[in-house]
Amino acid sequence: MWINLTDLLVTYKYLDYLSFFRNDNKHHILKIGTQNIKNKEITIKKILEGHQNIFLKVDIEGDEYKILNQISHCSNKINNLIIEFHDIHKNMNKIHNFIIKTKKLKLIHIHANNYGGTNKIGDPNVVELTFTSINKNKQRLVKTKKKFPIKYLDYKNISRIEDINLKFND
Repeated sequence: MWINLTDLLVTYKYLDYLSFFRNDNKHHILKIGTQNIKNKEITIKKILEGHQNIFLKVDIEGDEYKILNQISHCSNKINNLIIEFHDIHKNMNKIHNFIIKTKKLKLIHIHANNYGGTNKIGDPNVVELTFTSINKNKQRLVKTKKKFPIKYLDYKNISRIEDINLKFND
């Protein structure tokens, strides 16, 4: 009997994932949305109810745009936010408006997800943005001249594919 290496890796990742959530202060919400459909979806407000100092990771494969207003409204409870944005060429205005509107969270890092590839001019299709609370993080935030990705901070989503260098307009 042969064991498929891919199946073995998937099993390991699943067990590692389960192990991560053994700690009582970590929670995984399976569905998030703007309405409650047969008790399978829940709002951000309901998730954060009774909690403060939240580290929120959003990776919902394109549905992140549906909850941006909810995140903005609850941003006073969030210490840090990592959010993955898909199809950014179609949604750049939504991303920009979220960054501007969410005044309690400051964008501090960006990384292109090489799994999503690039568009025809070389811009990433998927980016991961990191925000921190301006009220809770007393560090002085400064604009950097560094090139992204940053060595030893950013890692490829798929190691065998080249990372995507980000281009910024001044």
